[in-house]
Amino acid sequence: MSARRDTRRVVEVVDFDSQWHLDRRVPIALIVTFLLQGATLLAWGNGLTADVATMKQDIVELKSANSASSGKLDQLIRVETRLQYMAESLQRVERTIERIITDARPQEVTKRAR
Repeated sequence: MSARRDTRRVVEVVDFDSQWHLDRRVPIALIVTFLLQGATLLAWGNGLTADVATMKQDIVELKSANSASSGKLDQLIRVETRLQYMAESLQRVERTIERIITDARPQEVTKRAR
């Protein structure tokens, strides 16, 4: 009969060790530490989620500002192109005036000499 009891106790110990359990030897400080770490992890995750949401909103705003400035950039390019054409036209006018003045001076000199 005693052999039977020993066998049953060994089986009970094996069954007891294979299941999850909380022993009284686990200090309360360890349990509290795990709970605080879990709470801290949740708070950090919520903060991270809020930061991601803020960054998404910033990206949307930057994209809209970029598209608005893209239109202004196109307008600026058109203005610069017009200014370039005007400068080229002004140079042609200046060359024409200089040519007319240069062509008129020899005639004036010859008229005065007579």
